[in-house]
Amino acid sequence: MVLLAGVVGYSLGSLSPAWLLGKLLKGIDVREQGYRNAGTRNVYHLLGAFPAGITAVLDLGKGIAAVLIADRLLGLPEIWLPLPAWAAVLGHIFPFYLGFRGGKGMATALG
Repeated sequence: MVLLAGVVGYSLGSLSPAWLLGKLLKGIDVREQGYRNAGTRNVYHLLGAFPAGITAVLDLGKGIAAVLIADRLLGLPEIWLPLPAWAAVLGHIFPFYLGFRGGKGMATALG
């Protein structure tokens, strides 16, 4: 269960709304422009307030969702609940499908 919770956390964390919105709205990789990372501040700078708000909510939600899934669905003991949270942060910072180059992890860690 512990390993599965870590995999779920990392997988959720690796989902990048900043990168996806950049591709969908302007056809750009937000990691290559502006502040050069897949985070809310860069999305705000490149795409505007509404996409930045979406990015912030989803990035916060990744950390929350990782813990809730581990707790409620996987039944992970309370002492292990920080694991999926940190795995989500690592997934945000190092998403495998983006060459391990993501955001800084602040919003996901806050969630």
